[in-house]
Amino acid sequence: MRVARLFWNYRLPSAIKSCYNTGAPALPANATRQESATSTSLSAVKHEDNSPPTSGNSTRNKGGRPKNSTIANQLAKARTRKEAVNWVVAQYAEKKRIKEDENKHSKKRVRVTNGFRDTLVKQAKEQFEIDDEDFD
Repeated sequence: MRVARLFWNYRLPSAIKSCYNTGAPALPANATRQESATSTSLSAVKHEDNSPPTSGNSTRNKGGRPKNSTIANQLAKARTRKEAVNWVVAQYAEKKRIKEDENKHSKKRVRVTNGFRDTLVKQAKEQFEIDDEDFD
C-alpha cells in the first residue's frame, strides 16, 4: 500500500488528483498532456477539419477476460471434442468389423478404405462444430 501511495503522491499532477478525488472529469475530451523541459501543462487539441474528436473506444484495449473463455465454456469444448473423438473411433471400429465379417475366409489383414478416417474427421468437425485445426 505504501508503494502505491508514494506513486499516487509523486507521479500524478495535482490537477488530475484533485479532479479524481472530487469525481469531476480529469481532462476535457479534447485536451492532451504536453510536457516541456521546465513544466507540465495541459492544452486543448486543435482539429483542422472541425470534426468532433473521437472517443478512441474502438482501438482501446478494455482488458478483462476474452470472450468464450470461461471455465464452463472450456469444459464444454473439451467434452464436445472428446465426444467427437469417440464418435470417430466408434464409426471406424464399426467399419472395420464389417470388413472383417466380409473377409472371414482370408487370413490377410483387414483394411478399411483409404481416406475413410479423414472423411470421418471432416464429418465430426461439421457435426460437432469443432473449429480446432489440430483435431485429427
